[in-house]
Parts: sequence; structure tokens; C-alpha cells
Amino acid sequence: MNMQHAENHTGKPVFRLIVLQGLGRGKKINLETGRQYLVGRAEECNIQIDMSDKTVSRRHAQLVVTDKHIVIENLSATNPVLIKGKPVKKMTLKDKGQFRVGDSLFAVEKTGKTLPADSGKTIPPLRIALIALLVVICGGVLLLLGTDSNPPDNPDITMTKSSLDELPPLPETSPDKVAAGNTFSTTGLNVSSEDMKKADQHFRQGMFFYDTGNISRAVDEWNQAVIFYPDHADAQTWFLRAERELEEKVKTHYQNAQLHYKYMRYSDAAHEFRLVVELSRDKNSDQYINALKSLNEIQGR
Repeated sequence: MNMQHAENHTGKPVFRLIVLQGLGRGKKINLETGRQYLVGRAEECNIQIDMSDKTVSRRHAQLVVTDKHIVIENLSATNPVLIKGKPVKKMTLKDKGQFRVGDSLFAVEKTGKTLPADSGKTIPPLRIALIALLVVICGGVLLLLGTDSNPPDNPDITMTKSSLDELPPLPETSPDKVAAGNTFSTTGLNVSSEDMKKADQHFRQGMFFYDTGNISRAVDEWNQAVIFYPDHADAQTWFLRAERELEEKVKTHYQNAQLHYKYMRYSDAAHEFRLVVELSRDKNSDQYINALKSLNEIQGR
């Protein structure tokens, strides 16, 4: 993902995007108030998403940044912009809001930081010389005073392995243990206890569907859990695991369908192609497109 960092010399609040899911996961993109940003796969996009994500259009969305919020507008006629799993045409995003473009999930954060007026200017040579001279003088003073390489023993501040072992464990934090109104985050996003509980509900629902063999529904539920609470480690782990299982199932059904079709067992081939269509999450993949085309051809016989 190509990030173009926006510099703000006007003293206005600065927004940034945090990539929670996708190829650029963990990256932060600074946005400048009063500017517009294009999101998509095209080279002219300010926020360019990897070309391998075929669920993203060349010019997918536009962000308009003000000093209070960000307005996102879907520019694509074929691929949606999703907010909490629902497609939107135009929506206002405030601090802690989230949106999805293809496989990439973005979170909005208002940093409130400003860049200094002389940002980007070089330090004058005279100032560099004075700093260097000051460093030399300080070094000489330290040499004259001398330093003791062995720090004195102080039982009050020395932390040994045994004392570390005696420290109490850190308290666990989960949606059920968070008091109402409190927030918790490890990615820089504050998530409300209500959203954490919703995420936990989606996670448990996902486990139910997985245990009953409905992997596709399980993946959808765990994806919802991560949307509500991006730091839900269990949902992330099971989502990735189930998604890989689902991809393998789709691959197997596709291979079986091709084999049946080759030997003119069209009824069996149609059954397998139908499963490929139903289970495929990537509706732009070659497997999905070929399976749908073959299925329509068999049904038209």
C-alpha cells in the first residue's frame, strides 16, 4: 500500500488512517485538513492499494477531510465501500470510525497534532557547529570527573530475576470484564465496551457455525467481530484459519467439478460448480467466474 503523508502547516488538527486489515496492516497514513484523497488501485490515487486486491476499483473512493470529520464517497460502480459490513454511497466518518475497501480495513483517528512552521527546513551550519562544540565540551567534562563503570549495589532499586518472578501477573482484559464506559486498545484505537461485547457475540456465533460445519457463515461472523473490535485476537486467529479452510474447500470443489465435466458427468459437475459459487468469497477470482460460467452453460443444456 502506497502511503502519502500529508503535512499540515496551517495549525489545524490532523487526521490519520490506521490500516487494521489488509496487505498494509499496521501502517498509518497522515491526512491534512482541507484536502481530498483518492483511494484505489490506480497510480494517481493518493492512497494506493495493492494491485493484487481485485475487489478494489482503480478509483474506488474519495475522502474529503475537514477539521471536524472525514466524508467518504464511493466512486466505484461495481465494488462497495463498507461501514460495519454494510455498503454506503456517502458517509461522514468521525474519530474512531472505520471503513473497508476490498480486503483493507481502515480506522480513522484524530491526532490533534500539528507540525511546526519550520517543518522541512535545514538546520543552519552555524547552529550545527555550536551543537558539535557543546558535545565536545560536555565529553571533556565527563572525562575529567570520571565515571564508575560498576553501579553501586542498592537493594531498594535492584531488580533481580527472583524479584521479577514475584511480581503479580497483569490482569486479563476481555469484553465481559470491561466496565461500562471504559475503553481498551492495543492498536491505538479506543474501542467502547459495547462494541467489545458485540464483537464477542459475533465471535461466539462464529464458533457455533464453525462447529456445525458452516464455515462460510463462521468467517462472516468473525469478520464482523474484528470490525467491531480489531484487537480481538481469537476472532483474528479463527478468521484467518477458517478463511484458509474455505479457500481449500473451494479449490477442491472446483477441481472435482472440472473432472466431472471432463467425463460428461454434468449433473455432478453442476453440483460442484454450484458449491464453488456459493462458498467463494472473492467474486472476482478466476475460479468463481469460470464456475459461474460453466454452471450457466450446464443449466442451459
